[in-house]
Amino acid sequence: PPAHGRVDGGPAHGRADGLGAGHAEAQAYLMAVYAEVSGIPVERLDPHAPLEQYGVSSYQVAQLAARMTAELGERIPGTLFFAHRTLAAVAGELARTAGSRLPTAPAAPAVAAAPAAPAVAAAPAALAAPAAPTAPAAPTAPVAPAEAAAVPAGEPVPAGEPVPQARGRKGEPVAIVGIAGRYPRSEGLDAFWQHLLDGDDLISEPPGRRSLAGPEQGAMAGGYLDDVAGFDPLFFGITPRDAAVLDPQERLFLQTAWHTLEDAGYSRSRLRERHGGRVGVFVGSMYNEYPFLGLAGPRPTGSALAGIANRVSYFLDLNGPSMTVDTMCSSSLTAVHLAVAALRLGECEAALVGGVNLSLHPNKFATLRALRMASSDHRCRSFGAGGDGFVPGEGVGAVLLKPLARAVADGDRVHAVVLGTAVNHDGKTNGYTVPNPVAQAETIAQAMADAGVSPGDIGYLEAHGTGTALGDPIELDGLTRAFSCVPAAPGHWPIGSVKSGTGHLEAAAGMAGLTKVVLQFRHDTLVPSLHAERLNPHVDWDRSPFRVQREAAPWPAHLPRRAGISSFGAGGTNAHIVVEAPPPLSAREVPDGPQTVVISARTEERLRRLVEDWLRLLRQRPAQLADLAHTSRVGREALRERLATVVDSREELVRNLERFLAGDLAAVHRGTARQARGPEADPLQPLDRIAAQWAAGGRVDWARVHPEPGRVVDLPA
Repeated sequence: PPAHGRVDGGPAHGRADGLGAGHAEAQAYLMAVYAEVSGIPVERLDPHAPLEQYGVSSYQVAQLAARMTAELGERIPGTLFFAHRTLAAVAGELARTAGSRLPTAPAAPAVAAAPAAPAVAAAPAALAAPAAPTAPAAPTAPVAPAEAAAVPAGEPVPAGEPVPQARGRKGEPVAIVGIAGRYPRSEGLDAFWQHLLDGDDLISEPPGRRSLAGPEQGAMAGGYLDDVAGFDPLFFGITPRDAAVLDPQERLFLQTAWHTLEDAGYSRSRLRERHGGRVGVFVGSMYNEYPFLGLAGPRPTGSALAGIANRVSYFLDLNGPSMTVDTMCSSSLTAVHLAVAALRLGECEAALVGGVNLSLHPNKFATLRALRMASSDHRCRSFGAGGDGFVPGEGVGAVLLKPLARAVADGDRVHAVVLGTAVNHDGKTNGYTVPNPVAQAETIAQAMADAGVSPGDIGYLEAHGTGTALGDPIELDGLTRAFSCVPAAPGHWPIGSVKSGTGHLEAAAGMAGLTKVVLQFRHDTLVPSLHAERLNPHVDWDRSPFRVQREAAPWPAHLPRRAGISSFGAGGTNAHIVVEAPPPLSAREVPDGPQTVVISARTEERLRRLVEDWLRLLRQRPAQLADLAHTSRVGREALRERLATVVDSREELVRNLERFLAGDLAAVHRGTARQARGPEADPLQPLDRIAAQWAAGGRVDWARVHPEPGRVVDLPA
């Protein structure tokens, strides 16, 4: 390595040769100020040495930014010290930002042979530096501005140096055809949406039946699932003894994968009929705390994170790629990126993708406090004033992905479309957990290039937004750099973070953000980002092209129904995806005539509960009877305890189900399928006879009985 650890190729001694006058003045001024703030004599500073060599801290960065802002009369963002690795590089951008305001200062004295300052650990990502957009360098090629005119021009917004033209071609769009999840205090997505819409803070102490007692009571507030132990092992062909040693994350994701297939309208047989075994499984997860609970007995594979994905592939008999991904907080969006790549390469025809995160042991909270990454008031103040850390949250979510063209051809329901994805790494920064706004900007630009869109085609940003005083501004600096190729009025793009209400779901954070965006598309509504009543003072919001979405509102008519979603891992892996609202449904003629509705469950008790869920849905949702019946026939596994009924209207269906719950079986066919019996039912015989055969365990080819096409709609899981 170079004798002085220089990273930018500058000379070892004296003033940097070849610098322009403005750059030289900026470097001399910066070194003088840095020497005063750090206490390191200026003659012992090498402008080309990595800043981490001098132990630069977030406190010093804040002091430097405040001092230079006061002296130069122009806001100087602390993010300069995170976007660049040396004082010489910082000086170059400072010269572009405020060159005309620099005071006359003597050139920096000759640099000593090596800096003598002791190395001090750089600040973690949660304690980053203040930011405001910085002025551009000589323009580089912008991200392809396909529709720049779509953004109303306003006062020029200062920006960091634009990122270079992202290389690559527009990738094949990928449809989200199934989605399911459980999030804090939300057993399903309907409950989750209502919490998002109402702006509910979902942070609490651990639920009463959860044992997370530690040495510091009250120090484990977070976003919690109501129940992480509930699991029906026999449903999944697992013995209770084996299930007891499976990590709850593995159990929960297996359940959620099943619900995702149900939402997509795929039973195991229908999935295999359409795709064989060519389905991949990609899951983000990062904590392996279950063994900390000291369970007795051997568990050779029960606590291996690989099992989260592999168990799903095994149970569903899937042969595509199967992997658990750990890039820390960007894990689940990285899983989306890998799945999209596998689909485009033809490695699989469909992919189950998701993330899971649980807080099973007090060790997590103790570690976050020790690293000074935990919020002191147990709130994630995304882009708000007063944030000093994050709050962990629990959650599990998944989506089923298919190439859009294949999904349309197969008649799948499309929830949203993934247009582009990108993943990169910060590289060497000023500390292992210190973020790099330039690398973040490049990830965002690459995802937009992969999507074939420009910033003007984006209508909303779901940010990482961990809620730290100095980390959020770094993210905004990266966004501003990525979006700087398009002129925009201040506050043009709404931005928010699901973490503000749920806490930071860590490995599942990206899936929570994606789910939020899909629900916003579904309801054509932007939901509030919480705890930003007072905005982060380290951002010049009056000039920023972004504004925090602080209240529920209709999706703005002038903004495209597309969104960017970011997740950044503490280890430096950045992920960004671009998603679009689903295409409009085509007009069709709704089939009329009698319909066969089938409902089944593993036990009689569960069957009755499922019928109750059906009645609630029928009273709340306006779906067509033909679509409800179609989904019940092709989109649900035919289980042991069965009920079938032939009806002409939704009203008749409600009456028949109510009569069943009251003990009247005259209007339904009720049976127990002990095994598939006899030949396949004749599709030409009366529907009631076919329904009775199915309820007794008979085989029915429903496509021959009801050949008219139907759409997949929501049904109880």
